[in-house]
Amino acid sequence: MYDAIKIQVDGTDYSGWKSVTVQRSMEALTGRFTMTTVDRWALNAEAWTIYPGRFCRVLIGRDTILEGYVDSVNPSITKDSHEITVSGRDKTADLVDCGTAGRWTNLTLLRLAQSMVDPFGINVVSEVDPGPAFETFSAEIGETVFEALSRAARKRHVLLLTGRVGNLVITNTGNTSAGDRLVLGSRGNILSASGGYDYTDRFSRYTVKGQSRTVGSGWGATTISIKGEADDDEVIRYRPKYIKGQGIVTVKDAQNQARWEALIRAAKSFKATVEVSGFRQSTGDLWEVNLLADVDVPELLLAGPMLISAIEYRQNDQDGSITSMELTRPDAYVDEPPRTIKKVRNLGWMVR
Repeated sequence: MYDAIKIQVDGTDYSGWKSVTVQRSMEALTGRFTMTTVDRWALNAEAWTIYPGRFCRVLIGRDTILEGYVDSVNPSITKDSHEITVSGRDKTADLVDCGTAGRWTNLTLLRLAQSMVDPFGINVVSEVDPGPAFETFSAEIGETVFEALSRAARKRHVLLLTGRVGNLVITNTGNTSAGDRLVLGSRGNILSASGGYDYTDRFSRYTVKGQSRTVGSGWGATTISIKGEADDDEVIRYRPKYIKGQGIVTVKDAQNQARWEALIRAAKSFKATVEVSGFRQSTGDLWEVNLLADVDVPELLLAGPMLISAIEYRQNDQDGSITSMELTRPDAYVDEPPRTIKKVRNLGWMVR
């Protein structure tokens, strides 16, 4: 079955694109798409009616994979060709672009998110327990809605992702496993694979500093300084990293944040990219971000579960339909710091 990617703009279908890419990543809240085609105006004198700012849906077959707005429309005309490139992002792009202000009291993360995003016409879905209510939460000057909510989500050790229909999803890492394995070789489904280590964002010691509540009042009042530390034994030279604790912190908060930073930075230092033919697994389900997939690529020392942290659906005349997936260790997005961290040869730190 051929899965053509098409876009619906104001209820009208546009298909037959020369090339299409649709991207999602756990590092960026909003998904994006880019489509290029020969301008139908040049062929049958019927002009395209796609304009920036219009509501749109992007579909693979009958499955909606992005719901949002057209950002830009760029015609390109030469004496031999007429092309149009259309780009856009899902609804949560407004949360990434736009600021917020205010102070909220006694709200859970779910209620806080609903309060912030309701003016944008975006729904919030929580797949996990959003945790206890915040006594108070204030948006900082210059913060976007996404930055403020990300700060709140970190305090509750959860992730913020975008659903296919442009809703904001509160979730954890790898709640769902892929139906297919990703295997390289003559009997495998992987067309190509690459990977590498990057220690740029790893440090020998992480120190989180903050302040606890003020003790006493008047001239005798004192503010207690709080510090938490964690080491990465695989970084053998002196590379300290100092991090400011958010708001009022306890010793436990500072220690947990330091260990969290050490863990996720080590886990994210290795990434692999694999490509497969088509957009779907053998089950008929689409490949998606935040799936846990069992991977077997001996050449990259990959054997076992890996997290799909980014994905690109690509369709063009030369390659057909290709899904490119970025794979990351599952502990790169742990929902809370582990009790202990153990060093493992070649793969850095793993949760034990």
